[in-house]
Amino acid sequence: MRKYALLVMLIIYTALIVYYSLFSSPAVSPDPGDFSLHLLVYFFYGVLCYISLSPFIHEKKNAITSLIIFSVLDFSMELLQPYFGRHCDIVDAILGFAGGSLGVVYGHLYISLISEKNV
Repeated sequence: MRKYALLVMLIIYTALIVYYSLFSSPAVSPDPGDFSLHLLVYFFYGVLCYISLSPFIHEKKNAITSLIIFSVLDFSMELLQPYFGRHCDIVDAILGFAGGSLGVVYGHLYISLISEKNV
């Protein structure tokens, strides 16, 4: 049951990212808080993606799958923003990728520590 709850959380978190990336009020200009926000949002997305997929996918494939999932989401949100009255920023996409990558690494470390304690 827990493994499906994590997938539901991942879907909800994905929907929130889509909503706030496309439908929230357009930013007038990028500010430093926006940069740290992208890092944090995609860091947690990377962690959640890796942990929620771990019961279903082998460890190495999970890392690659998680990277692909959050990268597609990150870059597609940036490419779609101009169609919703927002600005596309490559720096946001890069920061999202960096945050997601760090999140996948953290998720991998977390799962490794949990499985070592259970052995």
